[in-house]
Amino acid sequence: MTSRRADRNTAREAGQDTGKEMARESVMETGKDAGREPDREESGAPPRTKAASRTGTAEAELQDSRARASLALDGQGRAKVETGSGFLDHMLRALARTSGLDLELKLSGSPLFLAEAAGQALGAALDASLGSRSDIRRYASASVPMDEALGTVALDLSGRPYLVMQGCYAGERIADLEVRQIRALLESLADAGRLTLNVKFEGENDHHMAESFFKALGLALGEAVEGRAGGILSTKGLI
Repeated sequence: MTSRRADRNTAREAGQDTGKEMARESVMETGKDAGREPDREESGAPPRTKAASRTGTAEAELQDSRARASLALDGQGRAKVETGSGFLDHMLRALARTSGLDLELKLSGSPLFLAEAAGQALGAALDASLGSRSDIRRYASASVPMDEALGTVALDLSGRPYLVMQGCYAGERIADLEVRQIRALLESLADAGRLTLNVKFEGENDHHMAESFFKALGLALGEAVEGRAGGILSTKGLI
C-alpha cells in the first residue's frame, strides 16, 4: 500500500511539473508574439514597394557632334563630364554640385555643335528622370553672387520649353568656350527638358557672370525636383 501511494504521488508531481512547464512555455511564446510586429501579409496591408528610381539617360546627335548624358535626381552632386572644353566642364560640375544631382556627360565629334548636343542630351535625360512630373515642387528660383557678378535663374518644369536670357558679356570667349555656345546649350536644355527657363546676369567679369548663373541654375533645379505630396502641381492634372 505504501509503495502504490508513493507511486501515485510521484506521478502526480510529475504531471504538475509537466503542466507548469507547458504553461511557462505558453506564456513565453505569447510574450514573443506580443512583442513581434505582424508581417504585412498577416495584417492584410499591401506589401511595401521600393521608391521608383528617378534617373534618365539620353543621347543626342547634331551633324558630327554626339552627346550621351545620364542624370540621377536623388544624387549627391557628383559629376563626370567630358565635353572637350575645360570651361564648360567646370560650369557643368558647378551645376551638378549645387543641384545635388548626379550627372554624367560625354561629348565627341565636331566642336561646332557640341554645346547644343550637350543641352539636348541633358534635357532629354532630365525629362526621362522626371517621369509624369508628379509629386515635385515644379517651380524654383535662385540667385548666386560671385564677387561683382550676380546670376539669377527662375524655372518651371512646366512641360512648355521656353528660354529668356538677359545679360551681356564683355568678350566673345570665356577661356576655351565661345559665349554663344552657352546660350545654345541652355536653349536646347529647355527644349529637350520641357522647362521654362529665365536667366539674368550682370557684372564685369565674364567668367564670374557665367559661373554665377550656372550655380543658380543648379540650386533652382535641385529645389524644383524635390519631392512633395499632392500629385501633379497643375489645375489641369497633367504637365
